[in-house]
Amino acid sequence: MNKNMYPYTVNVSGQSLISVEPNQANIQLGVVTIESQANQAQQSNAATSQQVIQSILSLHIPRENIQTVEYTIFPQYDFHDGVQQFQGYQVTHIFRIQTDDINQLGSIVDLATSHGANRIERITFSVKNRDQIYQQALQIALSNAYEKACSLAQTMRVPLQPIPIRIIEDTVSPPVIPYHSFQSQEMVAGVSTPIEAGKIDIEAELTVTFRYTS
Repeated sequence: MNKNMYPYTVNVSGQSLISVEPNQANIQLGVVTIESQANQAQQSNAATSQQVIQSILSLHIPRENIQTVEYTIFPQYDFHDGVQQFQGYQVTHIFRIQTDDINQLGSIVDLATSHGANRIERITFSVKNRDQIYQQALQIALSNAYEKACSLAQTMRVPLQPIPIRIIEDTVSPPVIPYHSFQSQEMVAGVSTPIEAGKIDIEAELTVTFRYTS
C-alpha cells in the first residue's frame, strides 16, 4: 500500500458483546465450629467437614473438584463493660467445589447444609470455552469498527483504505460478582434452594486506525 495515497488517518472504536449461558460453576461453602477448647473445635469441625465432603461425593462430583481454600483457628472474645472475655475457639473450613452441571448447584447446597455445612460464601459462573467465544467477539468488534470508519468516510466523501494500519485491543473490565455469605439458619427447611445462573457477557473492544485521502 502506498501511504502517500492515503495520507490521513482516522481512529474508531469497535465493540461487541456476546451473551452465553454458563457451563461451569464454582461454589464455596464450609463448616464453622466454636468450642471452648481448640482441639475440641478442631475435631468437631473435622467430623462435620468429612460428612459434608462425603455428601458432595455422593453427587458423583470428582474428589479432585473439591479443594480446601481456607482453614483457620482463631480464639473468640467478647466485651462486657469494656472487659475482654474469652468465648472459645472458632475453626473455619471452607471448600471450593467445581461442577460442570449448573443444575446440580441447588442439590449441592441442600445436601451440604443438611450434613452440617453452615457457611455458603459465594457462587461464581464461568464458560469453559471462553477464549473461543472471545475470538468471535473480536471479529465482530473489528467489523463494527470498519462500519464506523466507512460511515465517517462516506459522510466526509473521501476514499477509505479498508485494511487497518493499527489495531489495539482494549481492556474490558469484567463484571463485579456480588459476594453473598449466609448461615444455614437462614435457609428454610424443606425448601429446595433455587440457583439461577443467568447469562455471562463476553465483551471485546478495539481501537482501530484506518487511512483515507481527501
